[in-house]
Amino acid sequence: MRQIHKSAWLLVLLSAGLQIVVFPLPNLYFLGWGAIAPLLIALLRAREPGTLQLRAGVKLLPAKPGQAFVLAYGCGVLWYAGTCYWIYNTMRQYGGVDAPAALGLLLLFCLYLAIYHGVFGLLISLLARQSNAGETNAFNRWALLLAPFAWLTVELARTRITGCP
Repeated sequence: MRQIHKSAWLLVLLSAGLQIVVFPLPNLYFLGWGAIAPLLIALLRAREPGTLQLRAGVKLLPAKPGQAFVLAYGCGVLWYAGTCYWIYNTMRQYGGVDAPAALGLLLLFCLYLAIYHGVFGLLISLLARQSNAGETNAFNRWALLLAPFAWLTVELARTRITGCP
């Protein structure tokens, strides 16, 4: 995981921030169309190649499957922590749970549901890896083309498995 480029982590933070801003009340729903784009760029430009680069500028490669899972999982944890903060108050007020336990429940909730973001990252990495065999373009067209279908699949799985849309 040390090989993940720092720009990928910054893009993950940007994506999580955009997803947080879109969800609650500020009425910035139009940002939803681009909230996942920084995450996709992070997944498709996550690591430096191990070989010498002759052209100017750094050419970043798609993340390996484990790296993609970690990047997307981190984005998911931040997103759920930023949008599901109300679980803490609900557990305290209506569940009668003390503060540390309520915070622990919120953390477990975020860690669990972020797995679906991680699976999305894994799928994108596999798609980029599959169709990037002989191609040197870091922005893999097939992965970008199939990304909405991967996102929808993961969202449907999350809704059906956890019952938490």
